[in-house]
Amino acid sequence: MAALFLEIDVVDPSDFSETLTLPRGVEVDGYRILRAEAAAPNAIAAILLGRGDTAPVTRETIRRNEPDPDRRPGIHVGG
Repeated sequence: MAALFLEIDVVDPSDFSETLTLPRGVEVDGYRILRAEAAAPNAIAAILLGRGDTAPVTRETIRRNEPDPDRRPGIHVGG
């Protein structure tokens, strides 16, 4: 299974506009990365899941689609 990373450059965390630069794909040292610029970290949820706060929406989406906890992927959201 190949990993795909999402990198958000928070350009102005005090500006909570709905503007989001569409992600662009790059490859760095063999790793595939989607890069985007956004005003808020919730852009992660918007890009990957379409709505909501990143952590709870990600957890719930994965839980619903993979009932076996041992098979669920590890997710790391850092700032």
